[in-house]
Amino acid sequence: MRALCVNVMRYTLLVLALFALSSPLEAGFISDLFDAISGKKESSTTIEIEPEPQSQPREDSYPEKTFYEDESGDIFSNSDLQTQEEPIDEGLIAQKEIFLQYLSYPKRVYVNEHFYIDIKAIITKPDLKSIATSFVGGKRYKILNPNATWQKIENKIYQNRYYFKLLDKSASLPHLTITATNQNQDRSQETIEAKPINIIELKSDEYFCNVIASKFEILSHHEKRYDEKQNIVLLEINASMSNLEDMHLGYANREALDKFEDRLDSQSIYYVAIIPNYLKEFKFKYFNQTQNQFVRVKFPIIIADQSISTQTNLNPKKSKYYTYKIAILFAIALVLFLIFLRYRSILALLLALGLLIWTVYTKVLTQSVVLKEGTKIRILPVENSTIFYKNAQVVKVKVLHKKRGYLKVILPNQKIGWVKEDDIAKN
Repeated sequence: MRALCVNVMRYTLLVLALFALSSPLEAGFISDLFDAISGKKESSTTIEIEPEPQSQPREDSYPEKTFYEDESGDIFSNSDLQTQEEPIDEGLIAQKEIFLQYLSYPKRVYVNEHFYIDIKAIITKPDLKSIATSFVGGKRYKILNPNATWQKIENKIYQNRYYFKLLDKSASLPHLTITATNQNQDRSQETIEAKPINIIELKSDEYFCNVIASKFEILSHHEKRYDEKQNIVLLEINASMSNLEDMHLGYANREALDKFEDRLDSQSIYYVAIIPNYLKEFKFKYFNQTQNQFVRVKFPIIIADQSISTQTNLNPKKSKYYTYKIAILFAIALVLFLIFLRYRSILALLLALGLLIWTVYTKVLTQSVVLKEGTKIRILPVENSTIFYKNAQVVKVKVLHKKRGYLKVILPNQKIGWVKEDDIAKN
């Protein structure tokens, strides 16, 4: 009976022990109770358990990465997965398609000097259709060829040359923005900034003609009497990398420019100056930027016939060469007429008559027109030419020549000049 009770108590304690596994406190209590019943007992020892301080992560620590392998066998991390799931701004990672570089850029220029810069562009944009240049910022400058075309040098490599002129010492060059457009009208832009440049202003005096050039050549010059106190000098000039459009002499009473041609690398011009007749030499200086120095130009002023007015001498009908031309034309007409008499050639007769009519109409007869009151008489057929006379009333003049909307006329006082066709009074 006693053995049965002991077994019942053991099974009861076993069930209670299994039930108490969910609680550490209860498990300890049951364990002590089980030991007491089974006759086992340990020495009593107090153990103090303090809470473990919470560990702080290091500032340079990184979260642990878990690595995965995709179906293709490429390995990427969990952080990469998160990045791929986030939206991406394509504008922030757009591929650069234009690379710019200056091939030549001056470190020093003179005020009003013509100079150029060369720029290279590598453009990787597919199906390229056009390249455009815009000039951003800068001040007091002039672009001489703003519409210069980009030239293809090699595959995806392009080059251009722009000519500039700085107007004073405060000037600065602009930045260049290049825009590339493809067949789908997609555009890419890139800007290259202007570099610092040293600007020098030359000292001027009455003999400095304001021209800066790498080469300067006077092709011809002519001197004539203008009036009792003045002479007129005409120069035909060619130059390279020059600002001939700025030519000016301080000692000239009046001056004018005509037929100015600028081909960027070379220039040509006709320059007219009216100067005091006591000057025996026509002299000036220009600045040669290749030699980096002033170069003097001079020649003697020789008036061939002091009694003949310059304006009168400009009349082609009073030139000895004009007389020779008329004589030759009449001689040719006479030969053609003799051929007609000898061979009865109708063609020779028609040519003779046509030549006679043309000679008389264009070389002998002179058209007369009436100038309006206040008409300005110019030295040359250009808008900015010197005005040497202005008629106070309506006057009848003879027309010697027509050119680009101007008429070369001879006045009643035998002076010759150019007037606008609009200044002719309508009958």
